[in-house]
Parts: sequence; C-alpha cells; structure tokens
Amino acid sequence: MDSNPLFPPSSTREEESPRIAMSHSSTTDIVLHIGFHKTGSSALQNYLFSQGNFSRPYDTIFPTCTWLNNADLAWVCIGRRFEWQDRDYNLEDVASHYRSAVERSIARNRRTVISSEEFCRLNEHYHQSFFVRLGKALPIDNVKVLAYIRDPLDFLVSRYCHEVLYSESRSFEDFVSGEISTSDFCIRLKPWLDFFGPDRAIIREFKGGDFSIVDDFNDQFGVPGIATASETFVHRRIGAGANFAIAEALALINASVKEQKLRETLRNRLLALEFRALAKTEVRAAALDALANSVKDELGLLAQRQQDYLLPRGNPTPLQTG
Repeated sequence: MDSNPLFPPSSTREEESPRIAMSHSSTTDIVLHIGFHKTGSSALQNYLFSQGNFSRPYDTIFPTCTWLNNADLAWVCIGRRFEWQDRDYNLEDVASHYRSAVERSIARNRRTVISSEEFCRLNEHYHQSFFVRLGKALPIDNVKVLAYIRDPLDFLVSRYCHEVLYSESRSFEDFVSGEISTSDFCIRLKPWLDFFGPDRAIIREFKGGDFSIVDDFNDQFGVPGIATASETFVHRRIGAGANFAIAEALALINASVKEQKLRETLRNRLLALEFRALAKTEVRAAALDALANSVKDELGLLAQRQQDYLLPRGNPTPLQTG
C-alpha cells in the first residue's frame, strides 16, 4: 500500500429533487464515497482496507489513511477542527499524499476509492472553499460520487439503538423530534449534486437486515466472470446497536444514573439479558407507535422524496483484468 506521510500539525438554492441515474464508470474514475452513518460505511471501509491495493476482482486502489477511512481528506477540505480528530492535519501535506496516490492509480489504469463518514458533514459546514480544497487533492473531473441512503425511519431507529449504548438519554419520540433532519438525505446530498451534477452520482439504497454493502459495491464495480473478493471476506456487522425492545430502558438508565461506572454496569447487565430479536416489521411498528401522527407524516414524505434519488440497478462499465 502507499505509505502515509507523517503530516505535521498545522498551527448553497431550492429546486425539485433531481432524478439520479447510475453513472457509467471507467477504470480511472475516483469514486468518492460519502459514508452516511448507519448505512454500512464501516463495513465497506473494513473490506476495502483489508484488500489493500488489490488487482482482482477489480483493479482498485484504496489510499492509505490515518484511520480506517479517509477522514483526513474530509477534515482538511471542510477546513475546521473537530473535537474527535486524532490530531491536526495540514491541507498541503494531505492533498499531496492523495494527489500522488491518484496519479499512480491513473498511471496504472486503476480506479481509486475514497471513503469516509466525515464527508457527510458537508451539508452542515457547506462553503465553496470545500471543493476548491478538494481540487488540490483530486482531479475533480475524474470524481464520481457514491452514496448509500436509507429509509428515514429505519435510519433513525438504527441511530437511536446505537447511541443509547453510550450517552443518549431521550425517549425515542424526543430523539426523532430533535434528529429528524438528519434523515433527510435529499438535503444532505444537495451540495454534492449541485456541484457534481446527477450524471456523476451513484445513489444506492441501503436496505438493512441481510443487505451487504460489500456485495452491492462489488456488483457495481466488479469484473464479470471472476469470483469476488468478498467471498473470502468475513462479513460481520460493525457498530450494531441495541435491541429496540430495550432501547428506551437504556436511555432511562443514561438519564437517571449519573455515576459513570454504575451506569455502564447497569447497561451491560441489561444488554446481557436475552431478549427475542424483533423482526424488521415489528421494529417499524413499535417505532411508529411511539411517534405522533404529524411526525409519521413527515417521515413518510421524506421517504417518498428519497425515491426520486433511486433508480433500479444500473450497469457501470466493468473493469477488465489482464
């Protein structure tokens, strides 16, 4: 894999939703994956990272990065310091690293994949300078955007079940009321689509359950007739949340128990108990039952709008080996 240098520390118009078509890809594309949370992003990054600079089933380079994903590039392009960063990054050093990796990838007729959850923060911190900075690291004309989006209700349920494992203390109803805007993927994608246009966007649906983002990715970019690398990759859920049946009980513990050690002990004891796993239909029914009719209607409208961003599976140009 490409070596990652030690970076020295450094002292938006309303319109109808566009119809997004599947883009046809070439071998020298740069696929920039906007890793929305709770859509399998970590699983895809874990797979790409485990493969390294592999030549089969497709000639693809996943540039080395400081974490499991390419968060460093997202951070320097956004241009602000987030509290969860491991350290400061310098734009010129980070851009030089990715520019060199992409140049080597293009010279070898390979596709480059860039992936990070941090790119999804662009809608919160949008400014034109983001794309100016991105252009210092990547040849913009080669970039195609890939994103997986999810049913709004399923997304909020998944987020809630994950966050009650830590500090979330609101009821599910209050959580949805405060976080419903995060499930509006149409708005969250808007800066990207405004800049790159629908012809350079690949928008896929993350369906949850047994859906494999790794297999779907390979379906889009794999070479026909060759067994995919995912067949030897150990699939596992990453960042799985609590059973929805006990999620509000965990939130109540978070809200009422102030001492951290005791709070963690009570959470772990509750999680250790065996509860029947709820089917997806049961989870959706229970989640909807907790919400006011106006919130249900809003989620329904978001889901309906979202369908305009999804088309049946396209047919990207496959990579050829040899």
